[in-house]
Amino acid sequence: MKHILLLFLSELHLKDGYVLSSTYMPPDGGELIEGVQTNEPVVKYVMNRLAAGGEHLDGIFYFATKKVRESLSIKVREPLPIGLPEDWPEGQPCTLPQDQLFQNIIHNSPGGADVPFYKVPYDEDRSTEESIRQVIAMADTISTFMDENTGEETAIYADMTGGFRYAAMMMLSVMQLLKYRGASIEGVLYSNFQKKAIEDVSEVHRMFSLLSGADEFANFGSVREIESYFKGKETSGELQSLLAVMRRFADAIRICRTPEILPLAGRLWKAMDAFQKTGHKTLQEDLFMQILYLIRKEYGSLLSPNPGALDIIRWCVDKDFLQQAMTLCTEWLPGYIVDERICYTDNKVRQKKALERGEAMSRDWKKSFIINYVEESGTPRIPQSETMNFTNNGASYLLAVQTFARTFDAVKASRNYPPLSEKLEKLFTEINDYFNDFEFKSVQKVKSRYPFLYQAAYIMWKHHRNSKTYHDAFQTFLEKNSDKAKFARQIQSVSLADISKLGSTGDVPPKKKTEPSQPKTIDEKVQSRMNQYRMMLDQGIMKTDYPMDMTLEVLENYQRIQKERNQINHASEGKGLGNEEIKTLIRKCMASLNQCLTYKQTKIN
Repeated sequence: MKHILLLFLSELHLKDGYVLSSTYMPPDGGELIEGVQTNEPVVKYVMNRLAAGGEHLDGIFYFATKKVRESLSIKVREPLPIGLPEDWPEGQPCTLPQDQLFQNIIHNSPGGADVPFYKVPYDEDRSTEESIRQVIAMADTISTFMDENTGEETAIYADMTGGFRYAAMMMLSVMQLLKYRGASIEGVLYSNFQKKAIEDVSEVHRMFSLLSGADEFANFGSVREIESYFKGKETSGELQSLLAVMRRFADAIRICRTPEILPLAGRLWKAMDAFQKTGHKTLQEDLFMQILYLIRKEYGSLLSPNPGALDIIRWCVDKDFLQQAMTLCTEWLPGYIVDERICYTDNKVRQKKALERGEAMSRDWKKSFIINYVEESGTPRIPQSETMNFTNNGASYLLAVQTFARTFDAVKASRNYPPLSEKLEKLFTEINDYFNDFEFKSVQKVKSRYPFLYQAAYIMWKHHRNSKTYHDAFQTFLEKNSDKAKFARQIQSVSLADISKLGSTGDVPPKKKTEPSQPKTIDEKVQSRMNQYRMMLDQGIMKTDYPMDMTLEVLENYQRIQKERNQINHASEGKGLGNEEIKTLIRKCMASLNQCLTYKQTKIN
C-alpha cells in the first residue's frame, strides 16, 4: 500500500524575523512533536505513526500559494532541524522560498529523508473558477501517482491546517474525487496552534461521507457508503437491523427479486420506525437520525406497513430504475388486473388451462391468462396482412371507434382516422340511424338500407361463429344486438382491411385460407393481442367489471410494456423506446389503472 499526505501549505509567521518553535500534543497522547511551521507537526505525526507499523510516507502533495513560493529572509536563535547548514551563524538571515524551507524541515526529520514532494501552485488572487482548476490539477497529479503504482492501494492522510479562503473546500473536493478513483481516506488531521495539539478530525470528514451515503441510498438504492461509515463503530441492534433491511431491499430492487420487494418494503418502514423510537445511542446514530428525513422523503409511499405494487413501480420510475419498473409491471400487473376484475375469468376450467400453458414459463394462471391466453375455438388468429394495418394508424382507427362509442358523434369521431374518415362517418351515421328507433324487420332490409352497418355486423357475427359454443344465425345476431353502445364497441373487432372494403357489393367474401404469419414488430404484436382480447371479452371468455374502453386501455398499456421489456431483455433487433418514452408509457399504464380504481370507488359509493 502507498501512503500519501495531502495539505495546503501554511505561511510561515516570524517574530522580528526569527523562526519560533512550538510543541504539539499528538492525538494518541505520545511524545510532544516540535514544529516551526503549522503543517510540520501533522507530517511528523503521520511519519511516526507509519514507522511504528513498519510503513513509510510515499509522497507529500501540497497546494502552494504565491506567498509560500516567494523567498523569505529568516533568522534562528538556536539550532533547529530546518535544513540550514550546521555552522550557520546564529541570528544571521537566510533567504529561501517558504515551501523549500518546509521541504528541508521534513527531509531533516526522522523518516523524512526520502519523501518526495509534489507541488500544485495556487494563485490566491485568481477567481473561484481558477480554484476549481487547481482542484482538478491536484486530483490529476495524485491520479498520475496512483497510475504509476498500479496494483497497489493508495491511502490518503489529509492535513486541514493551512490554506487560503477556499482551502478546506478544495481539500475535501480532491479527497472525494480520489475516493472515486479507489483511494481510501485514512485520517484527517489539524494542528491547533492555540491548544498546541494535533487534532484528529476524521469524524468530521466522515460525516460528509454519511451525508453523501444517504443521498446515494435515496437516489440509487445503494447502502455501501452508509455501511462504510458505521464499519468498526459501536451500533445499536435497531440500527443494525435497519441497515440489514436497507441492504436487502436495495439488492432486491437492483436485481429484481420480485417476490422479496413488497415484504422488504414493509420491513423497511418498520425498521426505520423502530430505530427512530430507540436510537440516539451514539454520536454517529444521532447524526444518522438527522438524515432519515431525506430517506423518508425520497421513499415516500413505500414507507408504509403494506406498500402496494403500484407504489413500488411508481417509485422505480421516479428513480429512473426503468428496467426494474418494466420487469415489475410484467410480473405483477397481470395478478393485479385479474384481482381487481379488470380482466378475469371465474371459469375454473379456463384457469386450469391457463395455468397449464404457463407452466413452461413458470407463470401462474393469472399471468398466463393476461399475457397470452387464447381460446382456440373462440379466437381466430389474425393474418399479418391485417395485423400490419394496426401499426401507428391503427391506434388512430381505434380512437375513432372508441370516441364514437362514447359520443355517437359520427363526424367528429371519424376525423380521428383521416385515411378512412369518409367510410367511418358513413358507418357511424348508419349506426345512429339504425338504432334511433330500433325495430328489427329483416336481414334484406338492413342490407339494402344500411349497407355499411350490414357488412360490419356480418364480420362481427363471423367472429362469433368461430366459437363452437355459438349457434345463432345472422338474423338472430342482429335481433339480439339492440344496444347501440354495445354494438359500437364491437366495431373494434373489425379490422382496418375490412373497414376499407365497406360499401362493396354483396356480403364480405370469405378469405382464402392461408397460413397466418406471425406479427413481428411490437405494434403488430400488441394489436394482434388486442384483437384477441376484444373477441374474448365480447364472447365472455374474458370478463370485466369496468367499461370496455377502460379495460382495453389497461390491457394495451400492459401489452406494450411487456413487449418492450421482452425486446430489451432478449436484445432483439428493432427500434425500442427511449428512457423518457418508457417512463411516459409506464405512467400512462398507472393512470389507466387509477382510472379503473376511481370508477370502482364511484360504483361502491
